[in-house]
Amino acid sequence: MTISYYEKVVVTSSNRFPEYVGRIGVVLGISKEDDSRVSAYSVTFPGEDGGACFFFPEELRGIGEFVDRSEFYDDNDRIKVRVDGDEGSLINSSTGSSEPGCE
Repeated sequence: MTISYYEKVVVTSSNRFPEYVGRIGVVLGISKEDDSRVSAYSVTFPGEDGGACFFFPEELRGIGEFVDRSEFYDDNDRIKVRVDGDEGSLINSSTGSSEPGCE
């Protein structure tokens, strides 16, 4: 069964993180191999300060519930980047000019 972004998952087993077994988290990242096979999921546990942990697909089970992206990200807080060759710089949203020191 495929697990998607923002899906709630239960940790079914983990030798690396046994303290998370049985707990429910939310998928914020998916790592794929060159052949598009999922190798790991980044799972966060809302209400905790621990950040995200990486779990292998066989350590998780999706529960079919999803949370809204806005619970984790403020889509109104955006940045613009100007790319010139191999270099990029942040764009000041009010003036349209590159921010100094952001190369």
